[in-house]
Amino acid sequence: MTPALYEATPADVIEEIRSEPDASESLLLVGHEPTWSAMIGLLCQGITARFPTAAMARVDLSISSWREARLGGGQLVWLVPPKLFSKGNFDSLR
Repeated sequence: MTPALYEATPADVIEEIRSEPDASESLLLVGHEPTWSAMIGLLCQGITARFPTAAMARVDLSISSWREARLGGGQLVWLVPPKLFSKGNFDSLR
């Protein structure tokens, strides 16, 4: 966990990704708007994506080292808005 992503710009996020050790096979990044909508658009070759509060997205990068991460080098695999989740009865999980 790093506080560097709080109020980060897309350039800050890319630098954080590039600083990740290569032993990490995947990253989970959490942040705020407007950075994340902009970040998805910049990573995924200029697509326009609205990233509502509590949304989740998967972006794949074809890289062999985190140092190779770059804007325009990603592919948006999915974007899940929170409205797809509903309050349910989870009593059966107890």
